[in-house]
Amino acid sequence: MRLVRNSLIYGALCLAAAGGGIFAQETAEQMQAQLEVLYELRPSVTPVRVYSYAIAEGTFQLGMQGSDLARGANGELRIRSRVNYNEIDLRVKGLPAAQSIGPEFLTYVVWAISPSGLGTNLGELSLERGEGRLRTQTDLQSFGLIVTAEPFYATTTPSDTVVLENVTLASEKRSPALTSVETRFIPRGQYKVGAELGEVKPFTFEAGVPLDIYQARNALLIGKRTRTDRFVPEGYQSGQALLAKAEELYFSGDAKASTAKAREAVQVMGDAIQLSLERQDKLRSDLISRAADDRVRRATATAEDAERRMKNALEKQAAAEKATHEAEQKRAAAEDAMRLAVEERRRAQQEAIEAREVAQKLVQEQRQLRDLLVERLNRVLSTEDTDRGLVVKLSDILFDPGKFTLKPETKVLLARIAGILSWAPGITVQVEGHTDNTGDAAKNQQLSEQRAAAVGNFLVEQGMPASNISSVGYGESRPIAPNNTREGRDQNRRVELVLSGEMIGARVGGSGQP
Repeated sequence: MRLVRNSLIYGALCLAAAGGGIFAQETAEQMQAQLEVLYELRPSVTPVRVYSYAIAEGTFQLGMQGSDLARGANGELRIRSRVNYNEIDLRVKGLPAAQSIGPEFLTYVVWAISPSGLGTNLGELSLERGEGRLRTQTDLQSFGLIVTAEPFYATTTPSDTVVLENVTLASEKRSPALTSVETRFIPRGQYKVGAELGEVKPFTFEAGVPLDIYQARNALLIGKRTRTDRFVPEGYQSGQALLAKAEELYFSGDAKASTAKAREAVQVMGDAIQLSLERQDKLRSDLISRAADDRVRRATATAEDAERRMKNALEKQAAAEKATHEAEQKRAAAEDAMRLAVEERRRAQQEAIEAREVAQKLVQEQRQLRDLLVERLNRVLSTEDTDRGLVVKLSDILFDPGKFTLKPETKVLLARIAGILSWAPGITVQVEGHTDNTGDAAKNQQLSEQRAAAVGNFLVEQGMPASNISSVGYGESRPIAPNNTREGRDQNRRVELVLSGEMIGARVGGSGQP
């Protein structure tokens, strides 16, 4: 994470986020310098065990194994598989106080990790003498269960301070299928970034004061470091007001109402911090887009200048050749003119060489722009560089089974994709839907078309030109893996965004079309 520390720079950034033209005359290098002062969250990636409970109904029992951060901790996990959801009963013991892991941590949160590597907050794990229990449920059919130390209960991304992780019990004859997925975590120490010297230190807990009040205070401190007070001022001020009310209720003797108000403050701050990061990320994308536009503008001007110079050079070369021919016919009377023409031809050839070098530099800059686009897309979803263009893959897990309605997390990912593509002029997107061969082929064809259309319509809603968006469903006709295994069918159920255009250097339907 990086912080905006200059109020004048911050004001300029906010004007840019609001659509102002303050950067219109700035160069790509100056806008790159602006990027360096934005607060940026860079998650780490670590493998997590994920189990599938979609095979049949029943109860599965797993263990919870302590990590190096909590070697003495362990637990029991019971998963009762239902048709559309799974019931979770978690019991743990031997957990140390969260602040023993770091002064910024106050509680523990239970997470369900999806096959795509995203964590869902299932709730806070309250402890009494190191023991705790949480009963909850999830719609996920495949997930891994972990427990992490967090600064407050309403976080949206797990920290990498994993203290417990689900494991298979050797004594259990019936175990769910196991895979390992790369999971996004907030790196340990991330919540300290941006703090003043000596600011992050263990809380001194006063007897009787609810832990939720300390969590609310912690959330406000983190909100300050992430500039939530400036990028989401209404959320930050609401969190302040709720915390003040919670403390007032506590000191007036109403502990129950105080706890509820403090938890509300934590929830409001959790949402505000997430929104602040999203707004800064959007601003970052806007700066990148502006910088790319500036590079394209300068590259275009350079190319036009190179073309003019090439044309002039060729015209001068032709004139020199004509002069040389005439000089040969009139050698006796025009030796001085012939020598002048030869020298002019040499200069024209040198200018032609220089013009070709400029044109080659333009091609290199265009390649760099393509590489930048691939890098940004890969941060959101897996992107392949093919003969057809760039292919962005959305897995089937981003839709409910048999449905084409976009999930909220799907919309978040697509909104980020649309934001990235907004700085890439002339990009054409063909949305392609695919299914496995399970079930009726006609229904599969219809579902693939509906999913492709839903994704295309959402991209248009996000501001992409409708004329640049098309969708098509291929049903089960274009598998990329055998359909006789579950892994193969999972790969075949997908939606792909095929990006083409002048900047990418390919078009849909090119030689790489399967």
